[in-house]
Formats: sequence, C-alpha cells, structure tokens
Amino acid sequence: MSRPNSAHLSHRRLFAPSSRSITKVLVVGATNRLESLDSALVRPGRFDRVLQLSLPEESERLQVLTVHARRTKLGGDRHAQEKTLAAIASATDGYSGAELANLLNEAAIRAVRARRDFVSEADLKQALGEYGDSRKGAAGACAGAGGAPIDLDVWAPAFMRALGGQLAPAPRAVSAQD
Repeated sequence: MSRPNSAHLSHRRLFAPSSRSITKVLVVGATNRLESLDSALVRPGRFDRVLQLSLPEESERLQVLTVHARRTKLGGDRHAQEKTLAAIASATDGYSGAELANLLNEAAIRAVRARRDFVSEADLKQALGEYGDSRKGAAGACAGAGGAPIDLDVWAPAFMRALGGQLAPAPRAVSAQD
C-alpha cells in the first residue's frame, strides 16, 4: 500500500468532517451570455444577486485594447500604434473586453501567417472586418474567420491535441440502416 503524499492529505483535510460547520458559501460566476446558461442553474433562489455590467464605452475599449496590446508587438511608432488602437476602439461599439482580446489575437494570427513578427494596422482592420462579420452569424453557430463554418470533427481533435488533452470519441448516430 502506498503512502499518501502531503497534497493528498491536505485535500482530505479540506473535506474531512470537523467541529466547525460551514454556514455560508459564496459562489461567484461570470458570463457574457446569460441566456445560454441552463435554466436550472439560474432559476429563482439559486443566486441572491445578479450584477449586469454594461459593455465598455469607447474610452474603456481603448484601455482594454491597450492592456491586451502590451503582449502584442504592433507595427509603426508609438504615435501610429495609439492612433490605430483608437480607431479600432471607435469601430468596436458593442464589443466586450473578451471580444476585443480575441480581435487582437485574430490580428496576431494574420501577422504570423504573413510571416511577420509584428501586427500591422492592416492586420487589425482585416481582423475587425472578419471578426465583425462572424459576430453577425447565427447564434450558437460555430464559425471561423469570416463566418465560415468550422468542421468540429476535424478541428476539435486537433485543438485538443494542441492543448495536450484527450478528446473522447463522439457517440455515433444510429441510423435506420443499423
């Protein structure tokens, strides 16, 4: 029989019965799409408070873009970079912070595909056009750049391998011929 390690013992102590009982539990969650959550999770009595935050205004979008652009090498001098980010912030009314981060990621992917080590203004504008088009697609549809459908049978396993994980095979649909 193997000896338990200290992590195992700490885990067991966390869940072991004790003389003190837990009387309150605080659950904090966040989503950009409340309507997509299971109704059993959000029915009355589950959560005491729901805070709804508005989408960022133009100046706030510029701040979000500036924060996320710190880890992205942008082309041009500092003044040109600020001007480009300001133009993108102005053109992204209705975008959440996560969508702005995704927009910068899309632009970075374009730069890598073009074998450049910096993101150009053109990359950002093209990513904005494609990302904006994909936002207009059907709700719940899986779409890639430009709204093109994604074949999940092809992309999901490759994505999971890239992350180092395993993907369980999807159940096979049974047809009348089976």
